[in-house]
Amino acid sequence: MGKRGRKPGFITGNETRDQKIVQEFNPKEYGILTRLAHDYGVTKERIRQIFQRHGIQVVHGFTPEEEARIIQEYRAGVPIYKIARKFQAANRRIGKVLQDHGVSRGRPHPEDLEVARLYHAGMSVERVARAIKRCPYTVRKRLAAMNIEVKARFPIRGQRPDLNDQEIIQLYRAGMTYRDIAAKFNCSWKSIYNRIVKHGSVGSRG
Repeated sequence: MGKRGRKPGFITGNETRDQKIVQEFNPKEYGILTRLAHDYGVTKERIRQIFQRHGIQVVHGFTPEEEARIIQEYRAGVPIYKIARKFQAANRRIGKVLQDHGVSRGRPHPEDLEVARLYHAGMSVERVARAIKRCPYTVRKRLAAMNIEVKARFPIRGQRPDLNDQEIIQLYRAGMTYRDIAAKFNCSWKSIYNRIVKHGSVGSRG
């Protein structure tokens, strides 16, 4: 047997409450959602839904103090979804507050900051990848996402015009290993080895 229909003109308790909420709407009142949610024992999102059902749009529904706290928590590293849960609002509402206040979003991951720091310190993509225990492809992808230009290890295939054979030989004769010299010039140790062999200065050091 189907649900019995309501009698014409019958108003439920929730509808009576909703009508009272709508009557209290004041577009100039800061934090109206917070106040009404507290007064009627419901969430702020529920108050917003009631307003929307009656054709009333609320821009934010946060007091200036609440907006300041939202911005402060976001800048402190709290994710948007946690802020939204705390303030009983949708994620997009929190994002709109940040946007209206000119707060840039999309903060880089802490590991991305470490990638940028190591790369700017002179480490190659491969060495950065080993340092953070990731593959070189991931490091290049993260650098590109931060608009950091990745220098090609080999601008011309088979050639390294920036490598000075005489300087390499001098460093090798001074006691540096292939790998130490390779790290200095950001290239493979095999490239250093080949140049040293070409000049007949190869020894037993690795």
